[in-house]
Amino acid sequence: AVAATPSLLSAGPPVVPAATPETPLRKLKIDFEELLLALEGFGEPLGEPIENHLDTETGEIIPLHDDFDDAAELRERIDADLADRYRSIEPLETHESFRIMEDFAASLPESRLKPRLFDALSRNKPFRHFRDIVHADLALRDQWFAFRDDALAQHACDWLEALGIEAELLRRQ
Repeated sequence: AVAATPSLLSAGPPVVPAATPETPLRKLKIDFEELLLALEGFGEPLGEPIENHLDTETGEIIPLHDDFDDAAELRERIDADLADRYRSIEPLETHESFRIMEDFAASLPESRLKPRLFDALSRNKPFRHFRDIVHADLALRDQWFAFRDDALAQHACDWLEALGIEAELLRRQ
C-alpha cells in the first residue's frame, strides 16, 4: 500500500500532527520566493507546467521540466526517493487563489476601492479585473502583495506542518 502524502492546499485544512516530545517537528529553512513561485505555478516555459518538488532534507525547491539539461538525472533522483525525501508542490488551484482575493477585498476598510474589487471578482475574467484595479493604485498594490504573500506563507506552513516540518521561510532582501 502507498502512503498518502498530504496535498499542498487541499480542499480542507491539513491534519497537523501534534508536536510532542516523541515526535517534534523537524526544522527546515526554505527559500520563500522559490516556494511562492512554485505555489503560483510560475516558470512554465512554452505553456508546459514545471513540476516542483521540496527536498525535505535540505529545504531546496527543485523545479523539474523535460527541457532542463539535468531533467533525467533529477527525475531519477526524485522518483527513487519520492515517498520519503521529496514532496511534490502543487500550484494553488484557481478557487484557492480566488478565495485569497476575496479575503483581501473583505479585509480592506470601507473605501471606494472595496466595492470595486468585489465587483471585479463578480465579473467575467475576475483575475484580470482584480489585477487591473490593484495595479492602478500603488498603495493598494503593496497591500495586496503583502496580504497574498502572508496567505501563501500560511498555506505553505500548514502543509509543511502536516509533513512534520516546521519551516523557516527565508525572504530575500
